[in-house]
Amino acid sequence: MTRVDFDASALSKRYVLEPGTAGVHRVFARVPRDRMHVLAAGMGEVASVLVRRRNAGSLSATAFARALAAFRAEVVDDPAVTKEDADAGFVR
Repeated sequence: MTRVDFDASALSKRYVLEPGTAGVHRVFARVPRDRMHVLAAGMGEVASVLVRRRNAGSLSATAFARALAAFRAEVVDDPAVTKEDADAGFVR
């Protein structure tokens, strides 16, 4: 079965419209969450991307809140998504 390893750059495309967003949406539609893997540190990087976009004015406060809530629900708080420490062999 397919395993998808997300880095922060790819994962942030799920929550911020930019080139590659449609591809990430397709992965989320087709791959079960229990086959998705992210680095724990990458989750912080995604949150940082959202904060930077809000601070730069490219995300409204409402869009920021929605994106952060979706990220938490779909990745951070979803026990099916595997969160790995950097030293857990994520990079093979």
